[in-house]
Amino acid sequence: MAKKQSSIAINLLSSKSFEASPVGQTFNWALRIGKLILFGTFLIIIIALLVRFSLDRKVDQLAENIESNTDIIQQLGDTEIKIRKLQNRLDNIDTLTKDDQSLSEAINLLEHNLPKTAVLETITLNQQQLSFEGTVPNETVFSNMLASLQIQPQFSEIVIDELSSGGLSDPEISFSIKLSCDLAKTEL
Repeated sequence: MAKKQSSIAINLLSSKSFEASPVGQTFNWALRIGKLILFGTFLIIIIALLVRFSLDRKVDQLAENIESNTDIIQQLGDTEIKIRKLQNRLDNIDTLTKDDQSLSEAINLLEHNLPKTAVLETITLNQQQLSFEGTVPNETVFSNMLASLQIQPQFSEIVIDELSSGGLSDPEISFSIKLSCDLAKTEL
């Protein structure tokens, strides 16, 4: 009969006795803790990479927003300059409109005091002075016009800059008059 050959295995470190020994338990504990530390480190690295990618994406978006907002602000800066110029123009128009009322009052007052036969060539209104040039048919009309202007309280000073006549052959009188005026006293 044939004999069975049996294999003999020699195990110097028995698994049961090593795992049960304090050195084996410490070694198993250290391996488990090491695996947990390694897993935790990988988890932290993965989270850090994900956070970095999301932060990079946000930085890119913010850079694009800043660039587009810079363009908008520059465009609005040009618009702001135009608006400020327009505001200055409106202020000037408002000032002129107030002055225009004074101009209208001065012209109306002058019109009421001029004879119908007087012909004006130019009228100039400055801050407190009204000057005009024109012609009247004769000296009687001129003296009536001058008297009419003198009795007006709005005209404080009347200065005749130029006065000329054609004599007997042409009695038409050309004149240039400056009136110092106070339009606050205007009552029509």
